[in-house]
Amino acid sequence: MVDGIDPSSRAQIEEFVRLKLNTRNIVARLRQSAVKCYAPLGIRLLLLAERIHSGLPNRNMAAHGAWKLHASGQMEVEHYFINKTKELRYVSERFGDRAIEAVLEDADLILREAIQLHEAFVSRNLKYVSFTANNSSQVKTTKSNASAVQHLVSPVRNQTQLDHKTY
Repeated sequence: MVDGIDPSSRAQIEEFVRLKLNTRNIVARLRQSAVKCYAPLGIRLLLLAERIHSGLPNRNMAAHGAWKLHASGQMEVEHYFINKTKELRYVSERFGDRAIEAVLEDADLILREAIQLHEAFVSRNLKYVSFTANNSSQVKTTKSNASAVQHLVSPVRNQTQLDHKTY
């Protein structure tokens, strides 16, 4: 929304969908977008980007690892990752219930913050794209006027233009 994606442009929508396929690019895009919007929302976007970035190893392990119940009663995961020197590394780790619950709670809090941020942007009448779950090509867009979009993304505003609504 902050970057002003045109919901009627098929090319821009496809670019946005491709972005979603690379988590590290999503984090980078969040950081870039954060500096373009209303400061309180931008700060929240930066914090969200950092939380997502710090959780990427856990996310990748959960999504791509092979999980099994170890004889000790802990969950064991075997997975591979690429280190900073671009070498493929094998890892086998065990996790107790508390560690797994903590990671799940953190993921839930990240999702809740993302939803709250989305609602904050929607409340500011920004255009956004919403895809239906049935994988159709239909795109739902909100109605918004250009001045509302410009008001949010403009990097310099005088004090009278800011609304002091707390998010």
